[in-house]
Amino acid sequence: MTVMTTQERSEIAEALADLMGRDDPLTELRAWGIEELLTEDPEAALAPLFRARGRLGRGEVALETLLGPARLLPLADAPDTTVVLRAGEAALSPHVVAGEVDGVVVGAERALVVRLLAEELCGLAEGLLEQAKDHTSVRTQFGAPLSALQVVRHKLVDVHVEIAAAAALLDVAWAQPASGLAADTAKVWAGQAFRQAAVHGAQVCGGIGFSEEFGMYRAIRRGHLLDGLLIGATTGTAAVGRQLAALGTAPRRPLLATASEEIAP
Repeated sequence: MTVMTTQERSEIAEALADLMGRDDPLTELRAWGIEELLTEDPEAALAPLFRARGRLGRGEVALETLLGPARLLPLADAPDTTVVLRAGEAALSPHVVAGEVDGVVVGAERALVVRLLAEELCGLAEGLLEQAKDHTSVRTQFGAPLSALQVVRHKLVDVHVEIAAAAALLDVAWAQPASGLAADTAKVWAGQAFRQAAVHGAQVCGGIGFSEEFGMYRAIRRGHLLDGLLIGATTGTAAVGRQLAALGTAPRRPLLATASEEIAP
């Protein structure tokens, strides 16, 4: 498996999001070579693919053709309730590739699914942030763009920091593919980043941020569903804490190494 950096995943995701937003995304993706990449290195292909879909803020029918049939996943706060994940069902239907036993993802496949859900949550947060930045850059108040206001800038910077932190944790999770703890930690933080992007993004956009025609609601609705799958931001912190307590140690070194690389000049 090829382990890509945050920058590499982000750049590929940006290109894929552009292709997936066109009139015939399946043809565009095949011309780009996504099927060959899925065959040669599926995990390396899936990460930016899910991040790209997050940036679009909706499900994509073309992915069902590429990735196969639907799967079932349990909700984090209601493990006896499962959600059918199908690429072609509007805004509430992500799709994942995973092994399953009675609808529940197990073993190493669970860690993969958790990482992919975290990638899409990061993509959703990035998309909401971009939408908020675009809106506040063109809307004016008292002769100046909304983005010139310090309170608006602070909120958007906070979102950017949360996304960067989630992306750094995803780097660690992809580098440790068998680690359920690393995957869970990344998804919890990605869920928190999405929630902050949803709250601050809608707030700085004002009333239009809550309107149907603006479109932000699709990404927000989808993100809350994804956040609740397998492990969620609301209860996930305690779940990760219990895993750490059971280990009796906190794996700080990989996290600190990643963080130092991110902030190095």
